[in-house]
Amino acid sequence: MLVATWQDGLFVVGDTLNQEFRGQSIRSLAPDGRGGALAIVDGRARALCRRAPDGAWITIATTELELSCCVAGRDAWYAGSAVINGQRVGPPLGIRSITATADGTVLLANVHVGGIPRSTDGGGLPEWIGGIADTRCIATHGSAAAIVDRQGNLYLSMDTGRSWSRRADGLTAPSSVLIV
Repeated sequence: MLVATWQDGLFVVGDTLNQEFRGQSIRSLAPDGRGGALAIVDGRARALCRRAPDGAWITIATTELELSCCVAGRDAWYAGSAVINGQRVGPPLGIRSITATADGTVLLANVHVGGIPRSTDGGGLPEWIGGIADTRCIATHGSAAAIVDRQGNLYLSMDTGRSWSRRADGLTAPSSVLIV
């Protein structure tokens, strides 16, 4: 499991806890589709980096522009919306990150307004998972899911987001997570 922080790199969580990119902000993590990971590293120049399955990092691109990531599939998700004259009105949810289980049956998001929307119908209207405050990041792998909240708490789920347990494990200010 990779756990990213806003200020102190990322942590590789396994039998031991190892830190990479110490002192740098990791703005986003995503699977690369080849058993590795992609990360937005915010050093002097923002960089898109790839971590190979063996743990080696390479820089793919750098830019002075703000880099972020969001996945489609949430067109029906609104914050404080209403249906007026048959049309939905209101602001869309502020999605920070979004993920799907490996089989694509469950979609989970971390949103600006707090709580976790969880969809089991391909991004249709979600059910809301309570008990976890405003989140920074969410990730899934198989039936496992992980969330980092705004206070830097790590929550894990082994049942595709139906239930969650808080884990601290000595992590320093995590901001995002990728389960590999």
